[in-house]
Amino acid sequence: MTSPRYIPEGSTKVEGEGVVMYCYDNRRGHPSVICYGGKRNKPDYHYCYMTSEQRDKRVQDTLDAYKARAERLAAQKAEKEALKKVPNPLKVGDLLYSSWGYDQTNVDYYQVVKATKRAVWLRKVASEQVEGTEGFMSCQVRPCKDQFCGEPQIKRVSVSLGSDGKVHCSVKVSSCAYASPCEPDSKHYCSWYA
Repeated sequence: MTSPRYIPEGSTKVEGEGVVMYCYDNRRGHPSVICYGGKRNKPDYHYCYMTSEQRDKRVQDTLDAYKARAERLAAQKAEKEALKKVPNPLKVGDLLYSSWGYDQTNVDYYQVVKATKRAVWLRKVASEQVEGTEGFMSCQVRPCKDQFCGEPQIKRVSVSLGSDGKVHCSVKVSSCAYASPCEPDSKHYCSWYA
C-alpha cells in the first residue's frame, strides 16, 4: 500500500509539465517547497530556503527542466513515429558485417536473400583474407558475395536517424552482435590472438 502525497497545510500549488510543487513556510518560518514529478507519491525533493527568492528560483528551474524534458520526449516520440514510415533500406543482395569478440575480433558477413517492410532473411556468407594485410595474428577480411555458408534466418531491421540526418539500419544477429550494411569490396579488421 502506498502512502498519499504529503501536501503541507496552507501551501500554494504550482503546476508544470508533469510536475507539481507546493510552496509554503515551514514551522520555523523558512520558505519551503515540496516537489512531486509525474504520478509519484514520493517527493523528488523537499527543501527549505533562507529567502523566498531562493525558493522561487528553484521552483522556476524545476519548471524549466520539466518543460525541456517534455519537449525532448515529444521530439523523440515524433522521430520514432517518422521512422516507422521509413521503408526498409535493405534489399535483396545487400551485404552486412558483424564484428564481435573478447580478446579477439571476429568478423561475420551476411547477405540479404529476402526483404519485407521491417524484416530481412539473412544468410551467412564466407569471407576471404585480403592479401598484404597480414599482421601478428591478424589480417583484413572481405565478404565473398553469394558464397553462402549458413541457413536463412529471419531478423528484424532496426532503423535510426543519425546526427548527419541520414537513415541508418542494423540487424541483431545474435545476443552479442549487430550487423550493419557494408560494400562488397569493404575490408574489416580480424584477429585471433586469445
